[in-house]
This record gives sequence, structure tokens and C-alpha cells, in this order.
Amino acid sequence: VAPNGLVWFLEQDANKLAEFNPGATTFDEHPYIRANAGLEDLVAINNDQIQFTAPLLDEIAKYIPSSDQFAPVSTRPPNSSTAFAEPMGITADSMGAVWITSFADSYIGRFAGGTTGNFRWTQTPGPASGERPDSGPAQIAFYNAGQQWRLFYSEYNTGRISLLTTLTNSGPSGAVTYPLSSSAAKPWGVDVDDDGCAWFALTGVNAVAEWCAPSALRTHLPSV
Repeated sequence: VAPNGLVWFLEQDANKLAEFNPGATTFDEHPYIRANAGLEDLVAINNDQIQFTAPLLDEIAKYIPSSDQFAPVSTRPPNSSTAFAEPMGITADSMGAVWITSFADSYIGRFAGGTTGNFRWTQTPGPASGERPDSGPAQIAFYNAGQQWRLFYSEYNTGRISLLTTLTNSGPSGAVTYPLSSSAAKPWGVDVDDDGCAWFALTGVNAVAEWCAPSALRTHLPSV
């Protein structure tokens, strides 16, 4: 929901971005400029900037309603051995910068337009013994904890829920990962309430999980 009350959503099969006006009870659809994008997640930065992910094209895109224009950006940096492919989840921090998950390559990235590669990437914690090599970070949600920011994200492939802590300059400071009781949990959707508790949709076991402080299993992550 944008500040002006318009409700934005994605039509994945139709490859469209759409808006609903509750006051007028009308819908408007905006076909994406590139076919077969697999549109997945979005965030309204303000009334005139809607950002969303297109995992099948390895890109994110910005839509500007006032000019009816799309601006896609590839997540694949030039001359890199890592593709940072399948950007899946997206959220925005307190400065309006977007963070995304790379589902295929197990990274969290903050968009920094104009820099080399356009993103600053942080690798998610490695899998435990016997787990798949790719954690599959899916959806992501932001919480402002004052001197630090918290980014909660779901790990679909490993059945874990995780938290990336950053400084307010967006520099990663650490991470917490929590294995759920069932490896079949398959966490996907995530959101954070006003108290800083994260809520996860566990698609594999038909349940919802709540995760509140204090957290445990703290490990440090390198900034890539």
C-alpha cells in the first residue's frame, strides 16, 4: 500500500503490475515491458516509485506511475563469477533503498545505483551438514531497531528463518539463523510487526511462525 492509499500488486501469470484504488473501486493494469519475467514481490517506496523483482530475468525494476515508465536493472554484475540470480524478495530500509534476496545464489543485496554492479551483496550463512548447498533466501522484511537495522528473511530450501543485522549506514554487522523443528517447513513469506517480531509463513507444514527477541546462534558475515 502506497502512502496515498493505492494498493499495488503483481499479476504473475499475466506479467503485469496492477493497482487498486479503494476510493474509486477501480483497477489499473500496467503490462511489464519484458516478457516472462516471473514477477514475484514488490514494495512501494513512495507514491511515485514502485519497485519489484523479476526472478526469471535476473532483474529488479522500478515503475514510475506519473510517467508510466519502467526502469529495469540486472542483478548480474559484469565480469563476476557469481550471477546473483533469481532476485525473489524485496523490501525497503529507512532511507528508501531496496534490499533483495538472490534465491539461486544465497545472497542478500542492497541496491546502490551507480556503483559497480549496482548492488552491495552479503552472503547468507553456509548450510549445515547434510543441507542443500543453496539456502534459497526467499522473502525479506525490514525493521528499524534504532542504531541498527534488522532484515528478516526466509530460507526455503533449508527450512531456516534468518536475521541479517546491519548498521544504519547499511554495513552488515552479523547474522542469526534458526533451524525450524521440521525440515519440511519451507518458510516463504515474512513480515515484521510494530514490536519487531517477525512472522513467517511455513508453506510446507501449513503454519505461521512468530520469532521475537532475544535471538541466538550469532555468527558474523563477510561483506562482499
